[in-house]
Amino acid sequence: NEHALVMAETTCSGRLRAAPRGISNGTALFGIEELSKLALERCATARCAITTMGSLAEAHGYYGGNSHLGKFEPWPGLGFGGEAEALAHQV
Repeated sequence: NEHALVMAETTCSGRLRAAPRGISNGTALFGIEELSKLALERCATARCAITTMGSLAEAHGYYGGNSHLGKFEPWPGLGFGGEAEALAHQV
């Protein structure tokens, strides 16, 4: 972003039970795409990005792909780096 905050992504297999809002029994507002975009829009540091994503996921719910259908899905791990530090985020 404009503050030289960068993000890297890696995946592993996982199964999450939360479903996105808008479908039957859906309670979670955010997927990884939305969380990472908001972090890069709002933050200038890696620590801010990690804290923002974690707080939003805890407060509003996180869903992972189609894992609520009982399927194993790629489960992202994100790394954020800035001028002062680099941190990893696993949802």
